[in-house]
Amino acid sequence: MKKLILICCCLTFFMLNSLLVQAQKDSLIVIDEKKEMFWAGKKAAVFSDTSGKMTIEDIIKPENKAKFQYKDQNIYSAQGFNPKTNIWLKLHILNPNREKVWIEVGNTLIWYVDYYQMKNGKYELAVQTGSYQPQTNKAYPTNLFWLPINRDSVEQTVYIRTNSIRNHINIPILVGTDFQLQQKKSESDFYATSFIGVIAFIALYNLFLGFSTRDKTYFWYVCEAICLTVSMGHMNNYPFFTSSIFDHPTNQFLMRFTLIWFNVQFFFRGYFVISFLDTKLYVPKYFNFFFKSLIWFLVLFLPISLVIQLLPFSIITGFLYIAALAFVGTSWIIAIYIWLFKKQKKARLFVLGYTINIFWTFIQLLGNHGHISIEWTYENINFRLMGTVIQELFFALALADRINVFRDEKEKAQAETLSLVQNQNQMLEQKVKERTIEVEKQKDLLVTANEELTSQQEQIYQQNAELHSNLELVFSQNQAIEYQNKKIKKQNLHIVSSINYALRIQKGILPSLSEIQKSFTNSFILYKPKDIVSGDFYWFADKGDTKILAVVDCTGHGVPGAFMTMIGNNILNQIIHDLEIYEPNKILNMMPLMLAQTLKHSEGKIKDGMDMVVLSLYQNDNVFYKARYAGAMNPLYYVQNKEIKEIKASKMPISADQYGINNYQVHDVDIDQTSTFYLVTDGYQDQFGGQEGRKFMVKRFRELLLSISEMEMDKQAQILENTIEEWMQAGRENQTDDIAVLGIQFQVFAKN
Repeated sequence: MKKLILICCCLTFFMLNSLLVQAQKDSLIVIDEKKEMFWAGKKAAVFSDTSGKMTIEDIIKPENKAKFQYKDQNIYSAQGFNPKTNIWLKLHILNPNREKVWIEVGNTLIWYVDYYQMKNGKYELAVQTGSYQPQTNKAYPTNLFWLPINRDSVEQTVYIRTNSIRNHINIPILVGTDFQLQQKKSESDFYATSFIGVIAFIALYNLFLGFSTRDKTYFWYVCEAICLTVSMGHMNNYPFFTSSIFDHPTNQFLMRFTLIWFNVQFFFRGYFVISFLDTKLYVPKYFNFFFKSLIWFLVLFLPISLVIQLLPFSIITGFLYIAALAFVGTSWIIAIYIWLFKKQKKARLFVLGYTINIFWTFIQLLGNHGHISIEWTYENINFRLMGTVIQELFFALALADRINVFRDEKEKAQAETLSLVQNQNQMLEQKVKERTIEVEKQKDLLVTANEELTSQQEQIYQQNAELHSNLELVFSQNQAIEYQNKKIKKQNLHIVSSINYALRIQKGILPSLSEIQKSFTNSFILYKPKDIVSGDFYWFADKGDTKILAVVDCTGHGVPGAFMTMIGNNILNQIIHDLEIYEPNKILNMMPLMLAQTLKHSEGKIKDGMDMVVLSLYQNDNVFYKARYAGAMNPLYYVQNKEIKEIKASKMPISADQYGINNYQVHDVDIDQTSTFYLVTDGYQDQFGGQEGRKFMVKRFRELLLSISEMEMDKQAQILENTIEEWMQAGRENQTDDIAVLGIQFQVFAKN
């Protein structure tokens, strides 16, 4: 039984050893100088040391050798990578031609690369390089990490230990002869230097334009181009600042905190977008605020969080990806919006350039995270540079087009100015022509007059007596004309004086504001006649526990309207003081009858009349408890509980030919809360003005009354007057009708 077990163990060992030898043969890398260099990732065995403490002596132990696995990918990629983990790679290489052969580790984001070769029967550290090591440690002065292979014609096994603090790691492994890798390096150098040359030329050209135009947009762009050169150099394995300028300790710091200098590009790119696209003008404020906040989040919060280690590196990079994508997407959307919706052609080149860059960035991210072939993205990494160059060229063209836009706007302004000057010249020429024609006509008249005068002089010589008679007649006529002129001027002065006196009379019959404020402390009057005297008037009576207010709009304005106000005032005095009628509807019912009696002796039929608002307010024990309203054509407005209400008037004007049976409706309003009443004529709402020369309208007037209803009454009057004056000035309109607004407010119900 023991022999059988021993035989089985031997067979098992033999089979495993055969399989291991066969696997090594399948993974053997044979160097052929006639072939191109090739990706060696699929022939590299991989082992992850999660402790990060294993040495080469630990790795070559049989139990650890068995842990190496072959991955079906030419570029080993680990997502959610623990930065403490060391990745070990094992390669079997045969160099039968004894050519100078190198292994290329093609990622500058790998901090440590330790290369072990067999020497004198044991593995020794042949090369210790990586981005965290001095540049002098490199076996070959290139931007990547080249590891030499011995020129022995026998099969050899090498080990590579790598490490990175990032939360994902990509390890591209290529193997090739010195000539093959030099060709690849020359091609990469060509694209990199071409990229730098093009960007430098664009930056210098736009720097010149910036100094010429003194437009800060060009300076934002130049700074962005400089940062782009550094960041793209880093992304494409040419970290110029970290590799060429700084020493070893500074290099380590800058490589570790790549985000600090990489994110500066977002700052300049963001303010280039803001300045070039005029986002303050075209983009809503909340969108512009979000975009600026995103810029400062990228420039300040993420780098500071990384330096003080506020958050783990993996979380910070996750925030960076999200914020960067939001930044790029927001910039792109803003440009499209301004191009398509704001019709700004200057944004079209910006959109095209940004679209190309977004496409290649998206391809790069898909490759880095394994969604597409990562080998393809590494093999075509130069397309990323080309896409960036194309983007910058489009930006430069957009800036150049910006100058054309400015020039076109300047030429347009000059053309408009020239056209205006030409129009003014044409108008002046036309006026000169008209004046010339007028002068010619006057000249002809003078010539005719001179001819007539000559004829008269000839007649004078013949008829001296008749001449003296005619001269005396002319002198007498001139005196008569001069007398008539003086008489007309005197009459005009008398008429104006009479109208001014009528104004004093009209003001005399109107109640004063102080008289009204004895009963209504919180009250105001806005009274603006169109001419010297007005066809609108207001009326007040204190009848003990009943206070009566009226605002009346008589037909016409000026002197005729003023006469009607006198008649209307007398009729109200008769109805209320003599007949002691206090109810608003009964007052209105009496008005046509009294008006007809007043005008009964007039010749012909007088169609003039009045529109009225009558408001009676009742109090008990000095407390107002009810308001009663009746109106002829004009409504009543009042505000209660921050809501404006309107009571419609009866559609019957006060007219002398309407003295039959009248039935004006009466409406009651309870004063059980703070209330503000407005008695108005239609002059305010019918006033023309505004930018479009339209009427003020009832709706706008109601909204204005509601907005000022809680203010002090004198403040309300001032706002009403300023508003209508600004309305007329905006439309360059004169006042079209008399305006009267009377407001009272009850804040404390007891009478003051």
